[in-house]
Amino acid sequence: FEKNDLYSLTTAALLFDIGKIKIPESILYKSGPLTYEEFGMVKKHTIYGYEMIKNTVGTSHLQALVALQHHEREDGSGYPFGLSSEKIALFSKIVGIAGTFHAMSAKNGYSQAIPFFQVIREMQTGAYGKLDSKLVFLFTNKVMLSSIGDEVLLSDGSKGKMIMINDFDPLRPLVQLEDGFLDLGKDFSVQLESYFYHA
Repeated sequence: FEKNDLYSLTTAALLFDIGKIKIPESILYKSGPLTYEEFGMVKKHTIYGYEMIKNTVGTSHLQALVALQHHEREDGSGYPFGLSSEKIALFSKIVGIAGTFHAMSAKNGYSQAIPFFQVIREMQTGAYGKLDSKLVFLFTNKVMLSSIGDEVLLSDGSKGKMIMINDFDPLRPLVQLEDGFLDLGKDFSVQLESYFYHA
């Protein structure tokens, strides 16, 4: 993107959930599942956000559109209008992916945070149909590239450091162990479990 587009996307990403200020806190922070009626109220935050941003001096229609569309999905299963792929703005798709990542990896009133690598795995799996698969692949690639050099725990209990990302499958990097290297792109008996934090 050009610099101006990046600025516009960043602003949209900062404002996309602003409509939630019009949802009662008792619903937003409820511990436990929402009722059908409560979820219906939460869905309205997209419309509230669109109206607020659209009527704010210095913002653009595209930024308002991101607030409106960030819960729309490729297969038409999203809300508020059930739009499908070609009818969803590119910026809305991007912010929707980032929002999905955040929602899955953050603890909230009715669910625990999902471990980082599991979030990435589930996003990749769920991309086909729900999220734009090309954008999800770009997102997971960039996130995993930022993890090069980090220490990780593998599913077999061994610890290592991520050295290189596999361009075709970012969740199967080259890992440096104490006694050599393990290419998860070739050894499918082991997978990334979590980041390793020293006590």
